[in-house]
Amino acid sequence: MRPFLFAFVCVALTLPCLAQTASSGAPAGTSPADGVFSFEGGPAGQVPKGWAGSPPGTVVLDDTVLHDGRRCVRIERKAASEGYNSVLSKTFPMVFSGKKFELRGFLHTEKVSRVAGLWMREDRNGQEVELENMVGRQLGGTTDWKEYSITLRISPVANQLLIGAYLNGSGRAWVSGLRLYVDGTLVSQAPAIAPPPAVNTVDGQIVSAFTRKPVTVQQLEDALAAAHGKPDAELAQRLADLGLTERLSNAKLSSLKAGLPGQKSSMALVALADESAFLDPPPAELPAAAPPDITEQRRIIGLALDYLDKTVPKLPNFFATRITDRYDQSLPKEAIAASGSIDGIPPWRATGSDRATVLYRNGKEVVDAAESNARKIKEKDLVLATKGVFGPILSTVVGDAARSGLTWSHWEQGAATPEAVFRYLVPKTGSHYEVTPQALPGKAEGESLQQFAAYHGEIAIDPASGTILRMTLVADLESTQSVLEGDIMVQYGPVEIGEKTYICPLRSVSVSKVRTATVLRGPGGDSRTLLSYGTELNDVAFKDYHVFRTEIRLVPPSDSAPEGKSPGPGSASPPSPAPQ
Repeated sequence: MRPFLFAFVCVALTLPCLAQTASSGAPAGTSPADGVFSFEGGPAGQVPKGWAGSPPGTVVLDDTVLHDGRRCVRIERKAASEGYNSVLSKTFPMVFSGKKFELRGFLHTEKVSRVAGLWMREDRNGQEVELENMVGRQLGGTTDWKEYSITLRISPVANQLLIGAYLNGSGRAWVSGLRLYVDGTLVSQAPAIAPPPAVNTVDGQIVSAFTRKPVTVQQLEDALAAAHGKPDAELAQRLADLGLTERLSNAKLSSLKAGLPGQKSSMALVALADESAFLDPPPAELPAAAPPDITEQRRIIGLALDYLDKTVPKLPNFFATRITDRYDQSLPKEAIAASGSIDGIPPWRATGSDRATVLYRNGKEVVDAAESNARKIKEKDLVLATKGVFGPILSTVVGDAARSGLTWSHWEQGAATPEAVFRYLVPKTGSHYEVTPQALPGKAEGESLQQFAAYHGEIAIDPASGTILRMTLVADLESTQSVLEGDIMVQYGPVEIGEKTYICPLRSVSVSKVRTATVLRGPGGDSRTLLSYGTELNDVAFKDYHVFRTEIRLVPPSDSAPEGKSPGPGSASPPSPAPQ
């Protein structure tokens, strides 16, 4: 996914799905005489009747600014306004017969810092299918009233149409005279048809070309046993068609991998297991111990806080090898173009692997770019990159969770003894978890769009020592954002560094789900935009831990050195890392 495409998508896809109920035939709020959407209903200062506006207070009727004697809608944002966009929207069922929608309307802007415009979107069961807007026209600043128009191909698979206007950044924009056409005919006069049927489901699961069958861990074991002797590629495809409903433990993953015929099926099983990292274990694997009382729970939490305050800061400077296997669940552009649909969940695809040296020095984590593999994968070019697993992420999550409140969840069987698992929920106002999408239009490339997300998860603690052994973080992101998921799991365990044992990261799983746009261009130069969801997954293992020390050696004087250039006793060579 290229950064410039992502930058476009951030504006194009932050338009919320605000559904309104409308009767069949001509859309509600349309005058049969002229097909103009009316903004006359409702008091000034509120969202016009029959429409939706978001965020609250930024989209209102304005009776002080008129256009052709009609009231307008004012979209107004300040620097402190919530989110990136303010959006006026109206939703209809897809009951229109034809090839193309056209939305016309008048816009007037004042000191718009980024962009404003009209937009249309077609959805299928709540997921975007096609989109058109005016982002590319860069309508900003201050402009007088002018009529604009956008067109959108009528998708055969969509069952909802959304139309409206938006403002990204700060400033004010006024909207008037919106009209919707089907093949050049006002919708009030366009022929109507029955809306497309909803996606078929079986037991709540979508049935499509990319259906994945939900299975328990036991059912997965049974399926692998029944497929014994199958070719590697065939078994990999069978695994790709499954989705776990329970967490697959590391021990069971290792046992199942040992019986697989090759690399393809092994990678498919790893992706399946990683996806389950945020689920609960099978009930049969949970210890039968009674929950601790409140006093004991507080003692365990207190030990964990002491562990963070006293043990983690004393970690030595060290370096380790980070091995990252990357998986992708995006639908290829060719498949989208062929099907015209994005229903279902495509299988995981292995997209590459890279190796890098991670330095932990003075409490900070640094990746040695010079040690990256021959593919030279750069983090800034990746959709998914996770930082801070060596300490900062623990301090951040546990600190936020402690302030927001930890609650008892259950016991889990650890490598040696049961682990105490607590749940937490951190609101956006108390969060220090940063999700940073690519820059929006109007932002300089590389300029941060820092935003903090609410999140929840679990923390597994050794009840005897307070050592944190496992942590999950599941971001609670708004549906209006381009990034829909940003989840992390980190597993910690004992590692020997310099003849001492420390608790360090052993592996992590990171998942990011984003909305992407695919522009399909026809032979005549026409284009349409199909929207789909892409999920990236990183499986990371940390190995080969070594103490990072500075080696200083004395260099004796050289008889052959030029006069006046002889190094004196005690001169030191440049420091170099000395693995232990």
